[in-house]
Amino acid sequence: MMLPAPPFGGMQMLGVRGMAVSAALTFGAVVWWASRGTNPAAEGSAQVRGTPASHADASMTNTWVAPAVREDVAGVALMDEATAEDPRSASDASFQDYVEDKYRFLFTASAHSTRGVDPLRDALLERERLVTRINTARQGNDEREKEALPVREEELAAADRRIANMLPAADIALYDALKDSHIEQFQLEDYAQGISNVAPLKDADRRAILFSKLTSRQRFRQVLDQSGLMRGDLPAAQRQSALATVTRALTDARESFLQEARQQLTDDEQFSLLANYENGEYRAELEKLRGIAAGGGS
Repeated sequence: MMLPAPPFGGMQMLGVRGMAVSAALTFGAVVWWASRGTNPAAEGSAQVRGTPASHADASMTNTWVAPAVREDVAGVALMDEATAEDPRSASDASFQDYVEDKYRFLFTASAHSTRGVDPLRDALLERERLVTRINTARQGNDEREKEALPVREEELAAADRRIANMLPAADIALYDALKDSHIEQFQLEDYAQGISNVAPLKDADRRAILFSKLTSRQRFRQVLDQSGLMRGDLPAAQRQSALATVTRALTDARESFLQEARQQLTDDEQFSLLANYENGEYRAELEKLRGIAAGGGS
């Protein structure tokens, strides 16, 4: 699976993930949580090597970041105002590759034929451009773009309806799962590349793992959203109460996913490496949540 960012360095059997890298990925994930999803780290016998901090930008907003912009961003800084430009003017080929990859399981669904693919691709491209523009506006300082957010969000809802109308009924649920799956796909690629020289993952296993993770995290996302923890305006006591609720949901999501993954991965080494990776992600996410609950901001 190719993402628009340069490939991760992968995993190594020994070593410790750099603090800056872990912070970068965790920070990016939590920023994205506000609009849907999560991220974070790796540990144990399978560690992610020091990933360039600029890779964090790809996970910040569940959307594409133009390569030219990504390379100029350092550490965990929010996206530069240059990303407010229409993504089509940045690197259209890279953007199209990103969209093709994000929805590749939708394109390869048995219900699709080449006759109906081009209009669908065009609609998905436009949808992802809207997502990029919305998230850039949320993070940026352009007041006009912020004021236009309600209109952009209505446009996004209309785009989702238009795409659903283009799909066979059997594929609508698949689209709904994939449209907010950037973080999970990003993590899956990190894990898969990391074990490629040790225990390569088959494409069918990638698909099964991805959808298991998406399903297992649905309730966590709902609980996080309903808790109000990400809004940053809860009193201290309520933040701690929300943290306890969200932590339980996050723990349940991890356990549910690993239980299902155990059934899908017959290779013990693949599963062991996945469990180590997911446990590290869990701890990094939890640490960030605790920081937010303590008043450290989002």
